[in-house]
Amino acid sequence: MRPGGQEPVARIECRAGRRFAWLYRIDLALPVRPMTLAKEAALDKAMAARTTCPACRRRYHHALPLRTLGSCLLRTTGASRGQVTGRSVLRGRGRYGAGELL
Repeated sequence: MRPGGQEPVARIECRAGRRFAWLYRIDLALPVRPMTLAKEAALDKAMAARTTCPACRRRYHHALPLRTLGSCLLRTTGASRGQVTGRSVLRGRGRYGAGELL
C-alpha cells in the first residue's frame, strides 16, 4: 500500500525524536504501482553489485560486507577457491573478522 497523496494523520517518534515514522489511514491508501521492466532491470543490476566480489568477480547469494572488508570473506581470510567445497562454513572472530574455514 502507498499513501496515495493523503496527508499523514500521526507521527511515531523513537529515540528522543531523532527517528520518526508517519502514519496514514489504511482506508484511503492505494495499492502499490506495478513493477515496470526498467525498474526491475535497475533492481537486478543493484543487487548484482551488492552480491559480486570486486576482487574475484564471484557472485554470492547474500550481500557482501564491501563497506567494511572491501571484498568477499574468502579473499579477506586468504582461503583459496579450492579450499571451499560444498557447504563449507567460515567461522570468524567478531562480526566480519578473519576466521578459520570449517
